[in-house]
Amino acid sequence: HVSMGGTCICPSKAEAKGAPRSWVVLNGVKLRYCLTTPKKRAFVGDPPLVVMTPGGRGGGVGNPTFQSFADALLQEGFQVLTWDRRNSGQSEVSYDFKGKSRAAQDAADLYSLLGKLGVEKAILAGQSAGGRMTLEFARQYPKMVCGMVLKDLTGGRKALKHLRKKYFTSHRNAAKRGGMAEVGGQAFFRNMLSSGFKELQETRAKQLLATDVCTFVESMDASAEFLERAIDPVLGFNDEMLEALDGSIPSFLVHDSRRNDAMHTREAMEGLYEGLKKSGAEVALSAGVGDFWVSKCIAFCWKAVSV
Repeated sequence: HVSMGGTCICPSKAEAKGAPRSWVVLNGVKLRYCLTTPKKRAFVGDPPLVVMTPGGRGGGVGNPTFQSFADALLQEGFQVLTWDRRNSGQSEVSYDFKGKSRAAQDAADLYSLLGKLGVEKAILAGQSAGGRMTLEFARQYPKMVCGMVLKDLTGGRKALKHLRKKYFTSHRNAAKRGGMAEVGGQAFFRNMLSSGFKELQETRAKQLLATDVCTFVESMDASAEFLERAIDPVLGFNDEMLEALDGSIPSFLVHDSRRNDAMHTREAMEGLYEGLKKSGAEVALSAGVGDFWVSKCIAFCWKAVSV
């Protein structure tokens, strides 16, 4: 690997020339990822890497959330890694979090994926739940992060009540009532398991039904508790937690004013901005309407890999 000023160090050329969409078994579960090489050579040595993790459960590979940002990065000479977190997109199903929350397990999976690809440091871009995972990754593995792009994170009591029920407590209650068969019968899981080719759908359905009920319930409880540990400024992270993050990691925050669901609020992003500033980090906040923010974010990425 070649270091550019001691900052982002990225996959070898052999890895970068591999299949555009690949699967790898990490921490006992098969994950799908896509490593895209830049359209031009702009750096001496290997190009720096930006990892993109959107929220929801649709997966990150092919997700449109960061598409304009990804396209611009590739034009500028960066590599882009997208991935489907476990239990999302076309990655396989496993709720064996070993006591960790969903965000912490996703961070552990990404850590393993970057290690598998030979990545020592990267810029992480996360939206909504992907933003929470990005913050958790920076908390646990700060030496691997040379910058964060955080877009439309959730905060406040309405977000806690809605997301806790949608993703965790309703499924925990279903498992307690009727086991994994009742969990699999819920619309949320029917939709989740419908992604991908038929063989993958069948494999994931079997994995869900074979999940130990106690293991599943523990994963739901730990994930709900992660959200509950802080409501403001963003779910999972209060000011003290943000202040404790590594102050050497710069952040670029984006809020799309078209989001009017009272969960992905400007107040949450402004509070996140203030909390991260207390860590001593360099932080910027931008409006996210259209592609207005992309050019600013590209400039941020260039600066992050030039320190």
